[in-house]
Amino acid sequence: VFLQSDIEQVASKMKDQFILYSKGRLAVHCDEIGVDVDSDGWLKENPFGIRSDWEQHVIDRGGSMYRIMLSKVIE
Repeated sequence: VFLQSDIEQVASKMKDQFILYSKGRLAVHCDEIGVDVDSDGWLKENPFGIRSDWEQHVIDRGGSMYRIMLSKVIE
């Protein structure tokens, strides 16, 4: 699951909700996708290589995007 927002609190809330309601079946995974993360764990770039219109708009105006990738936990 790829989540992103230009509002950090919204991105954090989405991440927390997905992790909570997945009941341990989703976890943050960054290593396998080959994208650098910042000091807070947010992906520095869109792992798909193509930005959404909103993402491009935010970046063009100098804003930040907060991105995270969640993956299914393999038992």
